[in-house]
Amino acid sequence: MRAAAVRDLLRAALALVGALSCAPLALGACDGDPVFVYDYPIVLKNQVALAGQRVEKLAAFARDGDGTWKQVPLQVDEVNAQGDYVLAFGIPFTKATDDGWLDANDELALRGEDLGRDFKPTDVPQWVKDKARATWKASFCRGGKVAGHLLVAGTHKKEATTEPLDVKFDDKAQTIETALYSYKFDRVRPALLGEVAMKQAGTGGAVPIIASSKFLMPLRTPFFMPDMTFVDQDFSSEVECWQTGPVRSIVAVGVKYSAFLSVLKLHLFSELVFYRRKFEIPTKIEFIFDPTTFLRPGSGLFYALVFPKGKAWAIDSNLVPLPAKSAAEVVDKGPKASMTEEFYARGSQEGFGSFLVKVRVDAKARAAVPPPFIIRAKDFDDAALARHWDWLAQSRGDLGVYLDISQVPQGLYDFGLDLLLSPKAHDTFTEYGPIAAEWLRL
Repeated sequence: MRAAAVRDLLRAALALVGALSCAPLALGACDGDPVFVYDYPIVLKNQVALAGQRVEKLAAFARDGDGTWKQVPLQVDEVNAQGDYVLAFGIPFTKATDDGWLDANDELALRGEDLGRDFKPTDVPQWVKDKARATWKASFCRGGKVAGHLLVAGTHKKEATTEPLDVKFDDKAQTIETALYSYKFDRVRPALLGEVAMKQAGTGGAVPIIASSKFLMPLRTPFFMPDMTFVDQDFSSEVECWQTGPVRSIVAVGVKYSAFLSVLKLHLFSELVFYRRKFEIPTKIEFIFDPTTFLRPGSGLFYALVFPKGKAWAIDSNLVPLPAKSAAEVVDKGPKASMTEEFYARGSQEGFGSFLVKVRVDAKARAAVPPPFIIRAKDFDDAALARHWDWLAQSRGDLGVYLDISQVPQGLYDFGLDLLLSPKAHDTFTEYGPIAAEWLRL
């Protein structure tokens, strides 16, 4: 059988699986009008109901409370078999590395506040039907509580591309702009967290909330190798490729390593994802050797945020302070990251705003590594800590996070930070946890 025929059969099978998995009997948890507002981005993967649809021919529509309908932003970003976003601009290393058909790797991104009211098939207006060749009702909920509904359509022709509604990337200035914040990439090492400024309502100005960041990687090795501590000067990086859309912008940064770091295949902040009020900074590390054999406790990742002078943030966090104990005792006898569902540090400033830093620990590593530890400005000069964590003297910051990775097995891991911003001084950043989508073919 020819390859094209096999591909067509596979797409038909996936579409059938999607249709069967979304039969009316599977629904019920997400019926009814919304009971809470989910004003955060929603990203969906592995949506088998839409398998085999052309990614450029998908659109979303929402029904308002008065019964009127509107088209809402829906962004589809392809992810190739290697796990990289398929990005078309700049130096497009990943351009055309996927086939344009929606599959389990690809991501659908939409804005939670665009979710609409419940509807019946008879409520769909004719102008929406005229655009669509296939339609689905997508219902979003968590724990039986409804966040809202959308009509998602496979359209007859390619959806027109428009100016990004939420996030703009200026590749020449290397800046991100949204209605809430601006982000300026570090010119020398854009893999590092850049300057973040919060925009002030009614003033037209922006006030920096994060001046810069630092990265450090202490490696404690067996007796036959020297201990090493790599700092941000030990690598170089540049913005390589990107992609913008109505909901988010994705910017890929390439990193060049020293000879030893190339053995680790360390990918720092390789694909930054920016939303209107949130951005994600992953740190992907591929160990081609077994860290449990070649790294001793005390080997890890350290991030530090540096605040602008004169900006004193009140910090609230569930991160445990870095203990004045040996790394071996912390790793061997201390708790593991799997004991805590989410790690965060929240900063607030009266009359200005707030931010939330989420620390992501790779799902495969959570049971093997200690929880991330918080390091405050005073800790860098603490002699008791310095006796056990000598690398503290090599860095400075106002808010730091350290994660020991000496006990992870060989493999690929994704750690990182997510930053959420708010103009409110005491925002609770209530995301309500992960949102589930239920699909019904109309």
